[in-house]
Amino acid sequence: MADIFSKNISCNLRELEQLLLEASAFLEGKVSSRSEYAIAIALEEMITNTLKYGYDDPAGRQIEIRLELKVAKVVLTLIDDAREFDPLTASKPDITKPIEDREIGGLGIFLVRGLVDSMRYSRLDGRNILEIEVKSSP
Repeated sequence: MADIFSKNISCNLRELEQLLLEASAFLEGKVSSRSEYAIAIALEEMITNTLKYGYDDPAGRQIEIRLELKVAKVVLTLIDDAREFDPLTASKPDITKPIEDREIGGLGIFLVRGLVDSMRYSRLDGRNILEIEVKSSP
């Protein structure tokens, strides 16, 4: 039987901090520190993007979070009803340019894509569904 953590949070940054603590406690001792770090960064970056850019008015909105421990991997699923956005189509930032010449934004998604093993996106019934996999061993 799979080990599952599931939570809905309101669309505000205060709840994100508590979510990160709870997710860390759920993963502690069950996955490598590298896997735990990758999941924490993915949670923080992807949810922050949704909160900042996904809604004109986030009041009353919820984001569903699910962490599932499977054989040799952790699957993180994020579901929201924000504006349609596929992070897999986001252009990669030009990190060869000097900082002062770079456009603002895009580094978080780039970082997450480099840390995780796979990402899948779909839009179903007006909801964004992002599934992220991270190998659970070093």
